[in-house]
Amino acid sequence: MDYWGIDFANADLPTGQAGTGWAVGEGGAVIKTTNGGQKWIWYESGVENTLRTVASVNNGQRVIAAGDGGIIIISEDAGETWIQLSSPTTRNIWNLQMITDEIGWMVGERGTALKTTDGGLIWVQQSMPYPTAPYWDVSFIDTSEHLQGASQERLFIQRMEVLTG
Repeated sequence: MDYWGIDFANADLPTGQAGTGWAVGEGGAVIKTTNGGQKWIWYESGVENTLRTVASVNNGQRVIAAGDGGIIIISEDAGETWIQLSSPTTRNIWNLQMITDEIGWMVGERGTALKTTDGGLIWVQQSMPYPTAPYWDVSFIDTSEHLQGASQERLFIQRMEVLTG
């Protein structure tokens, strides 16, 4: 079993949650640790697609994962149950980054870039500078600058007002 995406909760979470992390992978695999990776618990995601990226918000209660075929799944109860969301793409999603509990981005193959402003319930396709390039990663410098990396030697910073929705 290969695991692709790993997300560890931020250190500013309530006491006892700082060592909480998620990993996702082949066959819809979702696993969680609450002790910094010493022990992992398997969760049934209900999907077979390879999941490649995962993020958690709302003090770890909401967990979002995405991957091959544009699949997006979400848990509202810290991973106990999962539902598949409607996705605006069928292309593979490589990376997910939530900048706040409400605002986040996903990127993937062939110019795929999705944005949420409601905590990950609805994702909307976004226009990108290189519409056919695969976007491997997305990260944020702060709440007003958006850094994205594309393959084939393209790396750029694009300024966006991410908090205005």
